[in-house]
Amino acid sequence: MRVQLREGVIIQAVDDEAVLLDTVSETYFALNPTGHEALDLLLSGVAWEAMVAELADAYEAPEAEIEADVRALVSELTALGLVVSEPAG
Repeated sequence: MRVQLREGVIIQAVDDEAVLLDTVSETYFALNPTGHEALDLLLSGVAWEAMVAELADAYEAPEAEIEADVRALVSELTALGLVVSEPAG
């Protein structure tokens, strides 16, 4: 899955966390440290499988759990119009 910020959306890091802000609609979304790390990896172009493996290793969590959580995050951010996602191809 490829993810990018929608035009007009900025991300601002605050310590380990981050806030996404749509400068047009003024919609915002706060990310916890794990969500921030996952989104940073995806935005930098890291492959989905590599991102899942890296986070599972870092947080000592099952890959299936990480994958489900990140999919839910991307789905929510997409629904809010903050990111655009598409299957890797």
